[in-house]
Amino acid sequence: MFYSATLLVVFGLINDFVTCAEWGYSSPYGPSNWTTLHGNEACDRRAQSPIDIPDAMNAQYDEGLVPFTVMGFEKKTNQLKLINNGHTAQLNILGDLKVSGGGLSGTFKTAQLHFHWGSSSMKGSEHLRNTKAFPLEMHIVNFNSKYGNLGTAADKPDGLAVLGFWFKVVAEDNEMFARLVSNLTSIQNADAEVDVTDVLVSDLIIPKLDKYYRYKGSLTTPPCFESVTWTMFEETIPISESQLRQFRNLKEKNPSHNIVNNFRPVQMLNGRRCTNFERVRTRQAEGFLSSSCKLRVKKVELRVKKVELRVTKVELRVRKVELRVRKVELRVTKVELRVRKVELRVTKVELRVTKVELRVTKVELRVTKVELRVRKVELRVKKVEMRVTKVELRVKKVELRVKKLLFTPNFQV
Repeated sequence: MFYSATLLVVFGLINDFVTCAEWGYSSPYGPSNWTTLHGNEACDRRAQSPIDIPDAMNAQYDEGLVPFTVMGFEKKTNQLKLINNGHTAQLNILGDLKVSGGGLSGTFKTAQLHFHWGSSSMKGSEHLRNTKAFPLEMHIVNFNSKYGNLGTAADKPDGLAVLGFWFKVVAEDNEMFARLVSNLTSIQNADAEVDVTDVLVSDLIIPKLDKYYRYKGSLTTPPCFESVTWTMFEETIPISESQLRQFRNLKEKNPSHNIVNNFRPVQMLNGRRCTNFERVRTRQAEGFLSSSCKLRVKKVELRVKKVELRVTKVELRVRKVELRVRKVELRVTKVELRVRKVELRVTKVELRVTKVELRVTKVELRVTKVELRVRKVELRVKKVEMRVTKVELRVKKVELRVKKLLFTPNFQV
């Protein structure tokens, strides 16, 4: 389980710039022995990667961090080549892909992406989050465009910016990764490669790059140059167990060994700060966030002498209000109406009827005596008092045609 390299490819991080001795992930050439190998002296320095990253609520909040801007990730014209370099599956990218923002010191050009995984889903990621490991970790490697190429930028303090993504296991395949994973069968053996034409880099990352952790570190493989600005995104990417098996089926340069557990153990922070950025913060206190807080207060006194509240303008806009009432009950036990005085004054009354239709099925009219005599009526009233003891109505002619009228009064006169 070791590899010779006169032309080092550190998971594609470095190309054509250094000669390195044999290294691997298991004894005697594993991470604990990297510093003993020629050219790997930096692996024993104090700003190494990966690290155990605290969760978002315990990392220090950095107001200087901003959201990322990625350009060209969605282009179909990018030339992609998937290779098995004996350490990992690596997707080399030839195109105008750029990364900026995110607190980076300039514009970085994307060179490649690669993966780290374990023999089981209980491990595999290089970076831990609050001591938790993930089954798979993806690194998108970008170099500072001012250096022109990856090899020149690799050992510069501001040379590299790596975007890291954790994965979580789900029941169903991740369709966005299905086409990339299907190409893994073409690179089963070390040094195999295949051109990939049906994969978009934008499909392989999370849609919003606005919640992440930041620290300064190094390459996670020899020669371990401390030249990387690390960004690990909080949101995980889903992947199924069947898709993970395709990674674990890849072969090392020794074909009897599968590529598994290709991750370096976490390194000490040694005084470095791990900060975080979230577009929406739920809580901030003295420059850091806390996921749990226990507060015991025996006595609190608040004295306010004067409070003034001035509001110049308040606008309330309500688009829609729905009121649903299932049941309303109104019970009135007693109602009293008392009227002391009622005055009715009528100056003029006009009644005009154009058409009247009266349909009565049955009418019963019983009149004992009606007398009405009218020649002229003038009514001038200043004061009206009416007391009636007797009413006479005389009618010369009355015609009433009724088929049927039934009238049963329920009042007394």
